[in-house]
Amino acid sequence: MEKAKEWIAACSYHTCIEESKFTNLYAIIGLFMVGEAILKKKRRRNRKGISA
Repeated sequence: MEKAKEWIAACSYHTCIEESKFTNLYAIIGLFMVGEAILKKKRRRNRKGISA
């Protein structure tokens, strides 16, 4: 996520980038974060299942 934050910071300085590209960037990062959260939940369930 650090690289993504740096990427947003770098892109924000370029005024030539259209707003549509920003919305796409945030949508991709949002989906990535949601996917990561789902994977973490699945891993926790698997660990509980193994320990039980």
